[in-house]
Amino acid sequence: MQKISLLILMATILTACQPTATPTPEPVETLAGSVSDIVGLWWSPQERSKVEIKADGTFRAFINDETFDEGTYIFEAGKITWTTIGHGSCENMPITQEAYVTIEDGKPTWLRLQTVGTDPCVARDRAARKPLKYLGP
Repeated sequence: MQKISLLILMATILTACQPTATPTPEPVETLAGSVSDIVGLWWSPQERSKVEIKADGTFRAFINDETFDEGTYIFEAGKITWTTIGHGSCENMPITQEAYVTIEDGKPTWLRLQTVGTDPCVARDRAARKPLKYLGP
């Protein structure tokens, strides 16, 4: 009986000495709280394009070095209103989208845009349905 009690005690001590797994925080998607949440270079793996959102209220969308869309934006209360100037079929057709940012380990990883209402520009609406991966500042 003492041997069994001793074995149980040893097993308990050895189990207690094992390192516990540190839980990794789950990614959290939230409505962007400020313009700094969306500023940076974002990549669309599905569209193979990039969007550069600058702090000065301008943006540029491009594939390789070829710009296919650019303009200005206004950020307010988690929403971005985009206005394209001088490029493509979406010129002078502003659109407002909610901006959802996924944060992992305190850093942005994904940007998901959700159109408020409808977008009259079909190409932009289709592209906006794809999440954008954060590449850096």
